[in-house]
Amino acid sequence: MVSNSKISFVVSARVGKGPEPATRNFTYQLAQGGSDSLLRIVLVDKYGERELFNGLRKPGSKIEIPLQESGGARIKIYLNGILVEERDL
Repeated sequence: MVSNSKISFVVSARVGKGPEPATRNFTYQLAQGGSDSLLRIVLVDKYGERELFNGLRKPGSKIEIPLQESGGARIKIYLNGILVEERDL
């Protein structure tokens, strides 16, 4: 390299964010009657399984969970450890 040579660098960065993924609410309502139930909601998609909710809920209670749209995803709903429903998104 020759002394007093000039070197130029160009740094590129992405400015701002891209469009936000669309979101929607997933809703589940427990049946009326009986006692409290352990509700577990699991999302299965191309990234694997993610637990969205796990807790006790009273009969007739309703839960809403905001989800980002992703094709090919499925929701699994467990009551007291038993798979009771599957829904495709």
